[in-house]
Amino acid sequence: MSEKITLDGRSFELVTHKTIERELYVASLARRAGIDAMPPDPGETRDQFSWRLYFRMLEQGVLLPLLASQITPAGTEWSVEEAPATTRLLGKVFQGADRRRVQSLLALVAAEFVETGVLRPWGAP
Repeated sequence: MSEKITLDGRSFELVTHKTIERELYVASLARRAGIDAMPPDPGETRDQFSWRLYFRMLEQGVLLPLLASQITPAGTEWSVEEAPATTRLLGKVFQGADRRRVQSLLALVAAEFVETGVLRPWGAP
């Protein structure tokens, strides 16, 4: 684990140990949202594509679960069993600064998909 994030008085850490279980979890959420086969439109910039992904993930209800695949309560290892609890915690954040932090993290989830090509697990074509 690395960077500490405090939300609503709770400490979280970015997931740095990314297991196959986690990659499969992310891939299943991407598939459920229909973003696994969602290429950029001709002439679309990276930012435009990121925002289109963001709104698709939002509409399909996978945005918070995808964020919960990126962070975990401090001192714990990420697991598929704990991800739903983290999703619920994230959804209950209500304080102004913490809400803005969650919103910025959510935007980064979409940007990461564009930058890293994580939609293609393990670098598959």
